[in-house]
Amino acid sequence: AKMAVDGVDNAKLAFDVEVPREALLNRYSEVDEMGVFSSRVPGKRERFLKVADQLLSGRLCIASMMMGSAKLAMCIAVRYGTSRLSTGPDGKSSMPVLAFGVQQRALAPRLAKIVACNLALDFCKDRYAARLPEVDDTDAWREAVVLCCAIKPYVTWMCEDVATTCRERCGGQGYLKVNRLSDIIGFSHAGMTAEGDNKVLYMKVAKELLIMVSQGRFVNKPVTKKPLPSANGNWLDVDLQRSLLGFRETSLMTTLATMSAKLSGADLYASWMRRDANLVQSVSLAFTERLTFEQTVLAEQTSAIPVLADIRSLVALSFVAENLAWFLVQGAVSAKMAEALDGEVEALCARVTTQMPHVVEAFAIPEKLLPPIAHDWVAYNEHDNLGQSPHLAMTASKL
Repeated sequence: AKMAVDGVDNAKLAFDVEVPREALLNRYSEVDEMGVFSSRVPGKRERFLKVADQLLSGRLCIASMMMGSAKLAMCIAVRYGTSRLSTGPDGKSSMPVLAFGVQQRALAPRLAKIVACNLALDFCKDRYAARLPEVDDTDAWREAVVLCCAIKPYVTWMCEDVATTCRERCGGQGYLKVNRLSDIIGFSHAGMTAEGDNKVLYMKVAKELLIMVSQGRFVNKPVTKKPLPSANGNWLDVDLQRSLLGFRETSLMTTLATMSAKLSGADLYASWMRRDANLVQSVSLAFTERLTFEQTVLAEQTSAIPVLADIRSLVALSFVAENLAWFLVQGAVSAKMAEALDGEVEALCARVTTQMPHVVEAFAIPEKLLPPIAHDWVAYNEHDNLGQSPHLAMTASKL
């Protein structure tokens, strides 16, 4: 039994059968008639990594499932938030909870991140498909490896954060199993370790990125120019946002590359696995955040959806806010700009909130998948459901 999703196929399988030698998969290795093994991929580790690359499509599938789960959680929270009334200025239950700042600040940035992650995931799928014919070209295939290993952790972490926040923002109703948010939380935890532990995958991303940098090849090469700390900078300016995210990514990657180039053997191992493990993770995260931002900018430029501008800014400013101390220490953001950042985020949250019902409707989640609090939950609670779905409640009442 597992904490959730008991159907996940974690198991050891054994078959009491013999497979003919001619039926063995032999794209990279062979066993001849004398039982001698040979391979065109030299070295055990190289063969392991070549086989492990077959998991890339699975990582995209997991990210896609987590994306759907995050959308479901957000749809539940938004629909409930627009119908659940609380105390308004008149002292009566007249104000939808989604109108409160605490709800908006919790949900709006996460809705924006869902949209941005969806765009980045679509990009990764397209690039994976484009690189499939080059699977045996190590350097060309490296782009697919980096993208798949970067997006799966990022989306699964996002799903867990979204589901946990939505559960809390739905109050006691969100705690009921019938309203599905607990299932999504458990599902996200399955995704975080399936097809590769997220932290381990981020180590691989950092390693492959450094190789690409050393070869003069880079996925969506970031801006390297240091942004000027203008006291009057416009936080909504796309060029400023791109410059800040690109500067952080490049700075962290340069630091890691310079440090790693001076080390080898046990010293390099100690650096990556212990002393500088946080830097390694930060490089991969900065890369994924900048990639996500760039795909949002591209979508904004190629569509006529006005809310995308606010979503892009809210995503970018959320990234900056999470690392504001770093930007201040680096001199990339002035103290005056830093002081104004929170107000900009608040204003963006308020604007995005007005569009949230429309955005979650665009997710096109089938009504039959939505729980009671995403429908007429007042009517649902007019009779005793024993905390269950209508079907289970009817069964339980007969016991």
